Amino acid sequence: MKKITAIVMALMMLLMTSCAASTGPTPSEETNKETKSVQAETKPTTEATTTTSTTTTTTTTTTTTTTTTTTTETEPLGSRKNPASFGEGVFVTGSRGDSLKFKYGIMLENLRRGEEARQIAMSNNRFNEIPDGQEVIVFDVAFMLTEHDSADDDYFLVSYFDFDYYTSSFASFRGGSIVGGDDELYGKLYEGASLYGDVIMLIPEGDHGYLQFKDFAWFALP
Repeated sequence: MKKITAIVMALMMLLMTSCAASTGPTPSEETNKETKSVQAETKPTTEATTTTSTTTTTTTTTTTTTTTTTTTETEPLGSRKNPASFGEGVFVTGSRGDSLKFKYGIMLENLRRGEEARQIAMSNNRFNEIPDGQEVIVFDVAFMLTEHDSADDDYFLVSYFDFDYYTSSFASFRGGSIVGGDDELYGKLYEGASLYGDVIMLIPEGDHGYLQFKDFAWFALP
């Protein structure tokens, strides 16, 4: 804007100077004007400068990201949908009817399978047979009965026979009969008692399924 104003003022000064120079001619000048050739009129050259104003519009795009958090309730450890691993303890609170209420903790560990387990089975009883398509597994069980409320003050039985096997596709499987050793899991317990023993059983060869204890606790085979 300042540049445009300066150009306008320069033009006005040039016009004023031109008018002042042409005011009040003398008589001799009028006479000479008639006889003399008309001098060429020199017009001032006007230089116009055009200023272009460019307006830049910046568009800012704001992206709003909405994050939806879905809270999924985790199944209890030791349930079918969240089976415990070997070495993890599972704590169970349950009842059978109105006459029996109990709480216990159980943990499986030291899994053996394949040739090692087969040798254990044969050392337990040389007449043990392993059918085709099946294999032996042996594992240790640590059990503690923390609460036991029985109407007739009966014992709480824990044994190797309390375990059921389910394949990796959750199909129940009952293998052939196999004889265990002297440390096989078996005991009659009252509140506060604990028990340690091993379990030997037959499962589908190469399967990585699940063990279920007393219809309550689930464990996954590694």
